Amino acid sequence: MELAAVLKGAKRLILVADDEEINREILGEVLSPEYDVIFAENGDRTLELMREHAGRLSLVLLDMIMPGTDGFGVLEVKNSDPAISRIPVIVLTTEKEYELRSLRIGAWDFIKKPYDYPEVVLARVARIIDLYESSNMIKNTERDEVTGLYNQSYFFRYVQRMDLYDPEAPMDALAVDIAQFHALNELNGHQNGDGILKALASNIKSYCVETSSISCRKEADMFFVYSRHCEDPEKLLARFARGVGELGQGVRLRLGVYPMADKKLDVRLRFDRAKLAVDSIRRFADKSVCVYDDEMHKKELLDLRLLNDMDDGLNNGHFVVYYQPKYNVTGDRPELASAEALVRWKHPELGTVSPGVFVPLVRGKRTHHQAGQIRLEDSRGSDQALEGEERRFDLRFRQRFQGGSLRSRSDPNSRRYR
Repeated sequence: MELAAVLKGAKRLILVADDEEINREILGEVLSPEYDVIFAENGDRTLELMREHAGRLSLVLLDMIMPGTDGFGVLEVKNSDPAISRIPVIVLTTEKEYELRSLRIGAWDFIKKPYDYPEVVLARVARIIDLYESSNMIKNTERDEVTGLYNQSYFFRYVQRMDLYDPEAPMDALAVDIAQFHALNELNGHQNGDGILKALASNIKSYCVETSSISCRKEADMFFVYSRHCEDPEKLLARFARGVGELGQGVRLRLGVYPMADKKLDVRLRFDRAKLAVDSIRRFADKSVCVYDDEMHKKELLDLRLLNDMDDGLNNGHFVVYYQPKYNVTGDRPELASAEALVRWKHPELGTVSPGVFVPLVRGKRTHHQAGQIRLEDSRGSDQALEGEERRFDLRFRQRFQGGSLRSRSDPNSRRYR
């Protein structure tokens, strides 16, 4: 059964706060057929019941004139208490000036006294509860559970909205991660890891509030920030790292920056560039900041072209296999024992492409190419190069495609030589 259908049949809990018993009785009669209702006769009791029932309470109907803490005092305390701050309040009043004042300090709606039309009361109550539940549902789905930052999907939507409202603002796309975070988790435990993530998220959130920026936790230890342009990324990283290193030995942050992000590009592509920058310094222990530049852009375009051309290269024999003989030198004289197959890509326009360039693309992008398309018989002159050897041996090779779907294997067409 859908959650909405389940919730529709459940009775919500409403708190009626009014110092006049007759008003409590009237509202109790109107609401009780559809809702569970509890009552408070003053502001202090209202706050007490709100905290007691915070997990279930759907709405407070609040009289503004009560002894002790009045309705305005209740709203001010509610706003400062995270446990009850999100509970919606409808103000009950006879005074026109109270309506605007209460709305300004957090009331969701108001109902005028006396209550001539029960249907109006019920309609307003139902509408506010529906808005409250919808708002809660959005909040719960848009935020990362551990850090409280936006999740990636909502983050990208809000970035688009920011661009729409302020298209001329200079913005940077930032990617922040924690070096060797998985190893830190294994050494110190997931609780410590969560503490590191929360501390980093708190620093990022504080920065975003101050600079009208926005952030999300992409996944694991990767964070994205859509930031007002920053001239000193090193200083910014130091701010993000403040206090984080105290939570574990060896905690080190890295920052990738795509500065002055081109707003004509898709949002995901902008942050892909920031991530590409931060990923490029993973193997450098002495480097913590990388800025996406023209050279990285050229490499990105080349990588994309090679990925697009790979199928055509396999189908048209542009991948060539060379054999490097392996000799057994433990005897009286060297003997040919095996051969290692080395693959080179003879690109028709780019020339010879080194495995150091195209193999990482296969690994990183998980490109689905069939290793079987590169066959022994495609090599030129390999048979002749080995025919003169006298010792019988099985020719085996390991292709230098260790990742993706270009698998390491012995070729079924390997031949026995004498």
